[in-house]
Amino acid sequence: MKRRNLLLLVLAVVLVLASSVAPAMAYFTTYAEARGGYQISFPPTDVEEEFYDWTKHVVITSSEDGQPTYVRARAYAGSQYLLQYSGDGWTLDSDDGYYYYNTILEPGQDTSELLVHIDNIPEDPAQDDSFNVVVIYECTPVQYDESGNPYADWTLRGEGGVE
Repeated sequence: MKRRNLLLLVLAVVLVLASSVAPAMAYFTTYAEARGGYQISFPPTDVEEEFYDWTKHVVITSSEDGQPTYVRARAYAGSQYLLQYSGDGWTLDSDDGYYYYNTILEPGQDTSELLVHIDNIPEDPAQDDSFNVVVIYECTPVQYDESGNPYADWTLRGEGGVE
């Protein structure tokens, strides 16, 4: 009788433990993917991105009815990938890692193309079917000091476009 009760107790414990394995495995194997962008406020801009030849091509356009703005951008990929930036009129700020467009972007104008190239291309690209480079760009309206000189105040950020 004792042996039977012990066997039933062990069987009950095994069933309880087995029922909790599936949710635990789901917790450790689940992942999420995000896409899209969110326009915060002023000034209206748009980003065009293309990815080919292991390079992301980025051009930011100011709206016709917008206002003069300063623009900056930064790209992200998996930590195993090295990104190299190039493009006329773009300069790296080593303090924050953003690339700044050197010219004020007037309404209706485009930035020059910012190229973000992957340096260490995988040997077997077929394994990287879902590879992506995420570009974050921000803009801020042009501010003027007492002497009439333009400057950027990044605490007044406009868009945080994510693609």
